[in-house]
Amino acid sequence: MPTKLITLPTGNPAQAQALLTQTLQENKVLLIVIGSTNIAVNTADRAARFAGAPDEARWVVRAPVIEDVITILKTIKDPTPLVLDWDDTLLIAVSITDVIRDMIDQDGTLPTLVRLQTAWMKAENNQ
Repeated sequence: MPTKLITLPTGNPAQAQALLTQTLQENKVLLIVIGSTNIAVNTADRAARFAGAPDEARWVVRAPVIEDVITILKTIKDPTPLVLDWDDTLLIAVSITDVIRDMIDQDGTLPTLVRLQTAWMKAENNQ
């Protein structure tokens, strides 16, 4: 099965920003994983396993260098707000209408499969 994981490039902030902006403009439900730690890499890989078929809306984006894309991340609507500190955020779940519907903090542990599925469902249901 083809991967539905987009890893933003490092070393080229303009290219990372352009790719994230393009991805946000497409009709996709996104889990955006932030960081380059082993937990971030494994979280992105694990989440991509539940992204479905290539024609389905679920996609995973991994942003290894938050500084490259923080200005774009901060423009995503967060009405609750869920993200209080971007430095402590491991993952945000973004609806097809580009609204943050869930987030997972960095707590030093890999999110469970159930927790990742919950993030997907919240983003899909606009909860």
